[in-house]
Amino acid sequence: MNSEFSLDYRFTVNSPADAHYARVVSDLMESSPNPMGLEVQGDAPYSGRLQMRMFGGVGLMECQLDSPVGSDILFTSERTRPHIARNNSSEFIISIWLGGENELNTVSRMHNGKTGDFTVTSTDNPFCVHVPQRGHACNISLPASWDRIGDTQLKNTFGNMYPGHNRCYNGLADYARHLLSNQNALALPGASERLYDVIALALNPLATNEHQSGLLALIHNHIDNYYTNPDLDPAMVAAAFDISARHLHRLFAASNTSFTEYLIGQRLENVQRILANPLYLSQTITRIAFACGFRDINHFGRRFRAHYGLTPGEFRRTPTAKKSTI
Repeated sequence: MNSEFSLDYRFTVNSPADAHYARVVSDLMESSPNPMGLEVQGDAPYSGRLQMRMFGGVGLMECQLDSPVGSDILFTSERTRPHIARNNSSEFIISIWLGGENELNTVSRMHNGKTGDFTVTSTDNPFCVHVPQRGHACNISLPASWDRIGDTQLKNTFGNMYPGHNRCYNGLADYARHLLSNQNALALPGASERLYDVIALALNPLATNEHQSGLLALIHNHIDNYYTNPDLDPAMVAAAFDISARHLHRLFAASNTSFTEYLIGQRLENVQRILANPLYLSQTITRIAFACGFRDINHFGRRFRAHYGLTPGEFRRTPTAKKSTI
C-alpha cells in the first residue's frame, strides 16, 4: 500500500431494480487490496456508503449501511480463507465501530460490538460480522512494520474487543471520524506519527507521557468538535482527558502555540468558511460569530482583522476568487 488512492461510493436501494448499486459495493470490496465479501438479506430499502483511501503505508476503509427501523435487513460482511489467499499485502487492521451494533466473530471469539469499540487483527485472519439494521465501521490498515505500537505487541491483542466507554478508546473513534471526514488528513506532515500515538494511547491509556503527540492530536480533535461552545476553556478540556490544566498548557507550548490561539484559530477558520459561502448571505455576521463560539462581537472583529487583514464585512464583500488567496 505505497500508492495514493481514493474512492467514495454512495448508494440507495429502494427496489430490486436498484440491486446493481449494492453489487457494485460488493465487487469493490471483493477487489480491494485485502478483499472481503458483503451480503444483504431482506427486501426492505437500504442505503450505504463505501469509502476507501490509502496514503503511504496507511489505509482507511469506511463502510456504512442503514435500513429502515423495524426492517428485517441483515448485513453480513465476511473475510474467508479464499479472500486471504488473494491478499495483496500483509498488514494489521484496527476495526473501529462508529455506529449501530454488530455481532463479530474473529480469531475464534464472538463479540457484540457497540459504538466506540474496536478490535485488532491482521490480514491473515478470517472474520465474520453480522449487522442487523444499521452499521458504521472504519478499518485502519497499518503496515506490517507496525507490529509493535508503543508497549503493545499487536499479535497479542488479536481477538480482543476494546470497549468504547473509556475516553481514550472513544478518542480513537473520534479520530477515525476526523480522518474519514478530511480528505487530505493522511497526507499532512506528521500524520502517521500522530496516528501511531493515538492508537498507542487507545491500547494503553496510561502511556500519555510516552505518546504526547497522540494526546495533543486527540485534544485538537476534541476542540475541533466542541469549539462552538463559548464556555470551552482549558480546565474543561483538561478534565475530559484526565490531565491537569498545567499539563494541557505544556502540551500546547511544546507545539509552539497555546490553547487559546488554537481555539480562536478554529473559530476564525469556521467563521471565514461560512462567510465565504453564498448560501449563508442571509445570516448576519454577528449570528455567525456567536454560532462559532465567540461571545464578544468587538473581540471577534479585532481577531478576524488581525488574522485575515480584512474586517469580516470586507471579507464577505471580497470576490470569491480573491478570497481563496487570502
